[in-house]
Amino acid sequence: MKFTGERFIPGLCDEELTSEHMNRYRFAADLIKGLRVLDIACGAGYGTMILQESAACVNGVDISEEAIAYCRETYKDDAVHFHVGSVDAIPMPDQSVDAVVSFETLEHVSAQTQLAFMREIRRVLVPGGLLVISTPNKEIYDERGKNDFHVHELEADDFSALLRKNFHYVEVYGQISEICNLIVTDQTDYSLVSEGPNIHNCEYLVAVCSDKALPPAPQTVQPRRDNPLRKLRSWAIENNQRVEELSAWGKGLDAQVAERDATIHELNQRTEELSAWGKGLDAQVAERDATIHELNQRTEELSAWGKGLDAQVAERDATIHELNLRTEELSAWGTRLEEEIRKANAMAETVNAQREALRQLEARYQEEILSYKELIEAQKTEIQHHKGHVEALEHVVDVRNETITALEGEKVQLNNQISYLKTKQDALMQREALLHEIEGSKAYRVTRMMQKASAVVL
Repeated sequence: MKFTGERFIPGLCDEELTSEHMNRYRFAADLIKGLRVLDIACGAGYGTMILQESAACVNGVDISEEAIAYCRETYKDDAVHFHVGSVDAIPMPDQSVDAVVSFETLEHVSAQTQLAFMREIRRVLVPGGLLVISTPNKEIYDERGKNDFHVHELEADDFSALLRKNFHYVEVYGQISEICNLIVTDQTDYSLVSEGPNIHNCEYLVAVCSDKALPPAPQTVQPRRDNPLRKLRSWAIENNQRVEELSAWGKGLDAQVAERDATIHELNQRTEELSAWGKGLDAQVAERDATIHELNQRTEELSAWGKGLDAQVAERDATIHELNLRTEELSAWGTRLEEEIRKANAMAETVNAQREALRQLEARYQEEILSYKELIEAQKTEIQHHKGHVEALEHVVDVRNETITALEGEKVQLNNQISYLKTKQDALMQREALLHEIEGSKAYRVTRMMQKASAVVL
């Protein structure tokens, strides 16, 4: 099992931490001789085995399945049993143990769970059973810094109050690691100490609780095997030698600093000369800056003027673009208009040709009428009537001529009068049809007249 800082594992921690944990279990072992013991939050099980040395039997319980598996694999003893369980649901029957031992557990759970833990301890203890429990003293332990595994730490008064709410008799002890001077033999009893600190100054708090009068508890000392005072003395000697070496090195640095100071003095003088020269340059730079400022202002004015010209050019470009579009539209309209005029001219030429043909036909008719004038005198009334038709036809031709003249005069308005021209065209076609009918009728009547004239001559 790896050491994460949450649980103490023998052989993987320093001597100070080892002495803290071992001392607590040695303290408890003197109080539970011959009893049935529950070691709740037993962790790696090393303390459970210390308790087993003096107890009748011990049950170790921890919430970590990994820790319990490690305990079962590491420790083999018929008087010791390990179980997985939590402090607020201890897997033990009611009134099944004479003593409960729980070190460094309370701080790992919330205040609410701490209350549930106390109820579970009362449940599994026989009447008058013993509780040996510890927790860090928050007043002192905070000096180490924040412990990420701790949820709710207690100060000495809070710890005592929690226990006194559940047990009639409570005795709180302080545990602290100190360097002391010892006169010992191999048989020295470390259970007596000439004097000790107040519990409020101790880093850990250990309490013995019961509803019966408490047994006397030993004052225990757990000497560290790594001789920290000797190590501290050796470090001080080595540190003093190092201080002397640093002192000599510092004196050498002082000489170097003095040399550097002389150099700095020379550099300062040179700096002052350069400063005076630099001030002259500053004046020249200021003069140049003023000139640059004026040029910048002129540049800004020219830039503003140029932007105004850009805006005007853009406006002209927009106007030119609109005129180009309008020109294209008018060009397209002119093209369409020229096509319409061409068509109208063609139509007019057709009408003129028809009118010329009619004129020639009329001349021929006149010649024929004159040649047969004497023969058709009797038909004069009828010819006069026919002449009225001819005059009507001439009127139609005149109307067509007037229409063509009107079309030529209204050429510029042709786009808006296209529909009107189409109407005129239809009218012309109707009149042409009428003209054809008239021509047909006239030819028929001339033929009849010639037949009647022939009959009269005969």
